[in-house]
Amino acid sequence: ENRSRPTNRTRMNLAFRSYLEIFIFSATLYSALSRKLEGFSQSILASLYVGTFTNVSYVADLLPIRHLVFLQVISTMSLVILSIAGYLGNVKRRTPIINR
Repeated sequence: ENRSRPTNRTRMNLAFRSYLEIFIFSATLYSALSRKLEGFSQSILASLYVGTFTNVSYVADLLPIRHLVFLQVISTMSLVILSIAGYLGNVKRRTPIINR
């Protein structure tokens, strides 16, 4: 057994923290670039909209460079896909192989 390999719980904590980092970074970016967002609370909501893929076009319309929202979209999607792939890879390693 390799003790340096992170456990599933550790992987989930790292993924959740990474998601929060992307969320906070994006909210800060939206706040700095958009004069249409009033206050940091609206920037947090804008980041939540994009991070959950619910209202990307609304936030894109508020920014001077519309394509900036895709930084958050791609980062979030990559994190989700890599987390699922890591989980499935871990499950596959734990599945016993039956010799016939």
